Amino acid sequence: MSSFEQRYYVRNATLWQRLRRDVRLAWDNLSFLCLWLTRGRRIRRAYRRAQDADTQLIIEDLFTDRDP
Repeated sequence: MSSFEQRYYVRNATLWQRLRRDVRLAWDNLSFLCLWLTRGRRIRRAYRRAQDADTQLIIEDLFTDRDP
């Protein structure tokens, strides 16, 4: 994965290049927000359940694929 500077820093950019960069940045921010809302909610819910049950939460167990 490239760094933030490699992805979004544009030298002597034209208006079109700046707009394209801004759209990519907005899209990345929205995708992170969706990730936070979905997986983050799962983690927060599991954390509250673990606190109520006085057990330890293992985050890796939340994201491993289980065989049916």
